[in-house]
Amino acid sequence: MHIYVFRRAAGVPFIKRHVPQKLLIAIGVALWTGFFLGRVYGHHGTGILAVAIEFFGMNWMAVSLLLCVSLFAVDLATGFGFFCAGRCPRYEAGRLLPAACFP
Repeated sequence: MHIYVFRRAAGVPFIKRHVPQKLLIAIGVALWTGFFLGRVYGHHGTGILAVAIEFFGMNWMAVSLLLCVSLFAVDLATGFGFFCAGRCPRYEAGRLLPAACFP
């Protein structure tokens, strides 16, 4: 799910122009690591740090799920880019909005 979200987000023209690909990969790895540490350390650990890591990881998963669902819905509607080859980059920015509005 993380790879799908970040690959689709990398295709958004605004992100492609303003965010270097290596930085986007580093952000993706950092977010996935936060989720992983939240599940491994935060779920079984005690203390404020464990709670904070698990809270971060679960919030990221909620945002990631919203992004994945909205990205996949637009992918289905556009035939994964085959039905609207010239206009699809415009839709890519719009499909990131549902996750940005709800967390």
